[in-house]
Amino acid sequence: MTTSPQQGPGKRGYWFALFVVILAIALTAVQWAGMSRRLASMSRVKMPGTAQVKLPAGDTPFYTELVSQLDGAVVQYAAGKYECQAEDPAVALGRSSTSVTYSMGGYTGELAFVATTAKEVETSISCTGTELVLAWGAGVGAGIAAVLGTVFGGGILAIIVFIVTWRRRRAWRRAHAQG
Repeated sequence: MTTSPQQGPGKRGYWFALFVVILAIALTAVQWAGMSRRLASMSRVKMPGTAQVKLPAGDTPFYTELVSQLDGAVVQYAAGKYECQAEDPAVALGRSSTSVTYSMGGYTGELAFVATTAKEVETSISCTGTELVLAWGAGVGAGIAAVLGTVFGGGILAIIVFIVTWRRRRAWRRAHAQG
């Protein structure tokens, strides 16, 4: 960027920082809406009981929901103990190394376990214990990470651009105030 001796550095940097903030807000809103749709489209079943599930190869997150929607009705349960197992021995149910909780769009839940299988399989998942809703499918963990990444990444970029612009303008003013 070239500057004339009379004018100094422009305010484009401030406008760019504002643009970054607006873009981050827009992307966050789009990601939030997508996460809400993904959450609503997950498969759900009331437990205790047994559910037939089709699992893709790899990891599938399962969530326990104490507030949920089944067949168009809102259901709410108290927290308690439960135990789940898969009928197919090729499906391993295990705890995740991450902790995910959510409360949005009429659903309140947390990551219960992850089902891992080497190939696509259809199996039964049985749970005993307290009443709850078991939900599975494209999880919300990645969506939460994307939203947070956009908010913090956009915010940090905007702050950096703002500071660089401010420092350039201040340095130019000081240099021209003395001379």
